[in-house]
Amino acid sequence: MTAFLRNLVFCISFVICVLPAEAATPVQSETFQFSGVCNGNQQLNTFFITTPGAVTVIGGDISIFSNPQGGIDFAYVATLPASGIASTELVNLGLGQTHVRSFFPSGTGITAFSNGFAFSLSCNPGAGAWSALVTVWFTPT
Repeated sequence: MTAFLRNLVFCISFVICVLPAEAATPVQSETFQFSGVCNGNQQLNTFFITTPGAVTVIGGDISIFSNPQGGIDFAYVATLPASGIASTELVNLGLGQTHVRSFFPSGTGITAFSNGFAFSLSCNPGAGAWSALVTVWFTPT
């Protein structure tokens, strides 16, 4: 009886082992550092991820780690528009916030090409210097 059970367990484990596993989609991220001085104008910084070609962007993050006096009025990260492609906002930081993270619903995202991204920030003139980290999460398309 023990030989029978041992063979049965072996057969079951063999069948389970040879079943193909579903491949996971790798999630990648890149983080960028920006800084400036509050001048009362919207400050626009463009950046590009190093992965060539199209990617599916699934989320974004803004962290203000050097907050000027009076705080940030607003900041956002968006894809840059290209021919036939509208700009899409990934994440938006509101008045007085210092951190925000946003993800698209599971299984969705936006396709971004080599046209890149924009980080925009505004704060009151004379409020001082600001520094921020921006992270974009994506999967290869």
